[in-house]
Order: sequence, then structure tokens, then C-alpha cells
Amino acid sequence: MNFKEVRLQFRELSGRFEFCDDDGTDHGANFYITSGQKHLDRLSDIHKSRAIYYKGLAIGSWYVQLSNCRSIKEVWCASTTARWRLEKANFKDLINSYFYQRIALSDAGTPTYYCPITTRTNMPLSSPMEDFSDYLDIVESSDSYNTLIYGPANSEIVILEVHGNFYNTELSDDEDENFWTINYPDILIMSALRKLEVFNRNSQGVNDWDRAIASELMTLNYDLVDEQSAEADQMEG
Repeated sequence: MNFKEVRLQFRELSGRFEFCDDDGTDHGANFYITSGQKHLDRLSDIHKSRAIYYKGLAIGSWYVQLSNCRSIKEVWCASTTARWRLEKANFKDLINSYFYQRIALSDAGTPTYYCPITTRTNMPLSSPMEDFSDYLDIVESSDSYNTLIYGPANSEIVILEVHGNFYNTELSDDEDENFWTINYPDILIMSALRKLEVFNRNSQGVNDWDRAIASELMTLNYDLVDEQSAEADQMEG
């Protein structure tokens, strides 16, 4: 199913025909479907929630911002001659080792360590703070991105690989599809209906949907465990 088809089915099953016209034009259904999808992504650890983010890094870089990233599992770097895994470091240790007074920009080398950080600030830089910007480890503030720093800054162009759990692609256009709409549109609609009950403050309805969704997701997670076990068996001996 595509986004329009999911929207029309949500309209039909909810009985809330004001959320969507007969031709699929949205009047509020998208909000519940998008919110329901994020709820499913957070609940499940199916293999399709795992992804690799690739980023080419210019010489002297020391951080990267990631969209739709739920959690970072591991980080790798690759050059034209090698590929290696970065070690996760404590934030204070990484800052003190590589970034104090902008050492990151003057003492570049091979990236070895990384650390996820929070880059949200509650105020823009203004004078006289701008005069000290060269001595502050400032990353562009963002509420919509996760950020990781690494050190030392790279002395050559490299590719960064971030392995982790990511939210599924957010639906926007009528023809859009993602993992949930293609494989399990029924579970996506169930989660959207659950969100509707949340905003209606119907705790019993929410609990009923929670049980139904948990039952469906359990079978998906069984499939993942079965797949992982098969891979482990093949590696042994």
C-alpha cells in the first residue's frame, strides 16, 4: 500500500471521515499515521530498523549530524587503503584530548574515537561570544538531528559509516511507501488508530491496541531471532 491507500483505510476503520476526503486528500489523518509509525519504530527492533549511514568527510572535519537516528551501534571509517572501527569514548575524554582550543583543527590525523553528543542550545551566538568562537567546540544547534563527534579530525578524505537504528522513512506524498506500508500496513493502521485513542483520552482503547500491536510485533521479532540464530549456526565450526 502507498500513503494514500493507508490514509483511506485509516479513515474507513476509524469512522472519522472528516480526516480524509473520498479522493484521499488529507485533513488530519497524516498526523496520526506518522505518529503511529514512529511509535512502531520505537517499539520494534526488526532488521529493517537497522541501517548504515554513509558520509564523506572533508579534511579537518570532526563531527557529523544524522537525521532520523534512534541510536548509534558502531562507527567505522574507510579510506582508499583501509577500513577500521572507531572506539566509543567518554565525552569529557574526547573533548579534552582533541578539541580543547581547537586542537581538532590543528592536529589532524586518523579518526580513532567517537562519541554521540547533544548539540541543542537555547540561545544563538552573539557578541562578545563570537569573539571566542575559535576556542569553543560549537556545532550547529539542531532539534531534528543527532550528532556525533570524532577525533582526531581526519587528515585525509574518508568515508564515515554509522551503524545504528533509524526511523523508517517518513511518508509525505500520496505515492510514498516504506517498510511498514509495503509489508505490514495493517500494523501501521493499528498504531495510527491507537494514537487516535491516545488523543481521545480513551485509556481502555489504548490498552486494547497496545495488546494487539504487541502480539503482531512479537511474531516479527521471532523472525529476526530465527534469522540471527541461523547466521550464528553457519559461523560455528
